[in-house]
Amino acid sequence: MRDAIVQDRANIAPSPAAGNAARGAPYTFVAAIAKGGMGTVELCFRREGPAIRWAARKRLHDGLRSDPEFRSMFMDEARLAGLIRHPNVVRVFEIGEDGDGPYLMMDYVEGLSLARVARQAASDRRPMPMQVALRICQDVAAGLHAAHEVCGPDGTPLNLVHRDVSPHNVLIGFDGAVRVTDFGVAKAVGNASRTSAGVLKGNMGYLAPEQLRFEEPDRRADVFSLGVTLFELLSGARLYANRAGFEGTRRILTEAPPDIRTVRGDVPPALAQLLREMLTKEINGRPATALEVAARLEPVLQVMATREGVLTVADYMDHHFAATREQHRALLTERLRERTGLALAPRGAAPRASPRRWPLFGAIVAVGLMAGAAGVRVRRPEPAPPVPVAIRVAPHAVEVVPLPPPVAPEPPAPAAAAPDPSPAPRPAGGRSHRNQRPRHRRVRR
Repeated sequence: MRDAIVQDRANIAPSPAAGNAARGAPYTFVAAIAKGGMGTVELCFRREGPAIRWAARKRLHDGLRSDPEFRSMFMDEARLAGLIRHPNVVRVFEIGEDGDGPYLMMDYVEGLSLARVARQAASDRRPMPMQVALRICQDVAAGLHAAHEVCGPDGTPLNLVHRDVSPHNVLIGFDGAVRVTDFGVAKAVGNASRTSAGVLKGNMGYLAPEQLRFEEPDRRADVFSLGVTLFELLSGARLYANRAGFEGTRRILTEAPPDIRTVRGDVPPALAQLLREMLTKEINGRPATALEVAARLEPVLQVMATREGVLTVADYMDHHFAATREQHRALLTERLRERTGLALAPRGAAPRASPRRWPLFGAIVAVGLMAGAAGVRVRRPEPAPPVPVAIRVAPHAVEVVPLPPPVAPEPPAPAAAAPDPSPAPRPAGGRSHRNQRPRHRRVRR
């Protein structure tokens, strides 16, 4: 089954040698952009004729490359994620191995983790707008459902379970796109790695009770984890944090599902009921699928949009993280010049209207890959000093950039929490942003 899974997708390399040969020159490293317990993610590119192709390359840590279990988990992640084709899931399009060990190539998403977005909202002492939180979780639910429904080449369901759904494994693009990532501990029928007896894998504060009891989870475990994530976005605080020993773990196993209205009174009854069902200890009491969660969020969102106007994830990111986006792009430009000395010329229109332009020293390079190589031509710099350029990215591109060094937060306001300065919602009857619901049914081209 595992070999059949790999062969089922033409753009997933059946072997390292064949994959590298078919894809031409190797990718050039630009910068490390993320680091986790299992591996490191690098920004890299390679030339393909007159264009350059940008991607994120994930590798195992040096000390794990020779460990059979971690290598097996790593290759399982690549094979399984490579089978999922959905706009709310980060795409894996190549598997390989070189002198630095095995790697997988992924779409490069310009943005931040949901954990970072939520942490910034808490630091600023402002709750995330309810519409934004619901739209994010609705997209996550759509991506999870696509993963849960994946079948093998013979049409047999693989019963894939992510098993590590948390804000750290959800990416929010600066363009408002939401994507599930990191299937490193996912399990499916026929995958190589097996959970060792007595070993828990995943973020403890988001694991379902059955996972903590070392029982075999199904897709409803991911629904529980998504419920924890949604509760935290609405409340602005951790729900099951292990602050004193395993306090959070004990509460997951023993406490009744919390009522979100005790901490946020403006939550509609229908949403509060959905959250209680998602967080119930009894697995049969939860929504049967992530798609059901997405469907039940839709009428709640429609009521909010009618009453308040439409507020999209893109609006929220543009309002609160525009400066972070510019810092990322400037840092990426600097790293690219250090590594290659190249200047970049854009091709295509801007992805969205904005009052800002990006005059950087040279050019902005943060081009992603949703459907193939982004159209960016490469030219050698002229002997004369470079002229600042405003870069515009093709509409189908998805961008990602490395995080800058942590910036000390501003001192909190001494008074009560200030009202959220989020952009004013658009009238529900008017023309809304491209990320208005339903977004998960549209695939970018």
